Amino acid sequence: MGHDHGHALPDVWSELLQGRVPDRAATSREAVLLDLYGPLVAAGSVITIAQLAQSIDGFIASRTGDANYVSGEEDREHLHRLRALVDAVVVGAQTVTTDNPQLTTRAVPGPSPARVIIDPAARIPRDARVLTDGGARTLWCVASESHPTTDLAPHVEVVTLLTSGTGFRRRRCSRCCGSAVWARCLWRAAGEPSQTSWRRECSIGSI
Repeated sequence: MGHDHGHALPDVWSELLQGRVPDRAATSREAVLLDLYGPLVAAGSVITIAQLAQSIDGFIASRTGDANYVSGEEDREHLHRLRALVDAVVVGAQTVTTDNPQLTTRAVPGPSPARVIIDPAARIPRDARVLTDGGARTLWCVASESHPTTDLAPHVEVVTLLTSGTGFRRRRCSRCCGSAVWARCLWRAAGEPSQTSWRRECSIGSI
């Protein structure tokens, strides 16, 4: 009588995926999820998040440039939860060329975001998984003077953008991703000169 039983509380992760932030959690693990991801959901429908993986000794890649599994399973789960909460995940051509990532949500329940590949020279390998696996809608952003192959899988759409200097300005890409369709974006920030630069250029709300 009058007692609040934990099992009566909604599942935190399911609520967050629906865009709702519960007032409290039933378990300590769910409380952690609420603390970590509740603010991102509460931020509203428009937010840009930058993410990078870092080893315990401060590196974001190996000496050869390989960034696969540079952190650990907990960080991988965190990354997949971020993917599930955004509309689009944005990476550069070097990430696709070096890591050949899938950029889908697999480690946790949730939808996979659209994949936006920033590739002015249209140089990513044609057998890259983002172009061939059909795992999620993929936007391949290339310079207007580039001429990528037209023989692409149905899930791939080529988007041409004007260049400035040596490539796209991040703000222009950010505006493209921040449309009414993809208002919540996750940018992979590995290799960028500074987090300050990303915040200034892309109006990033969280790193």
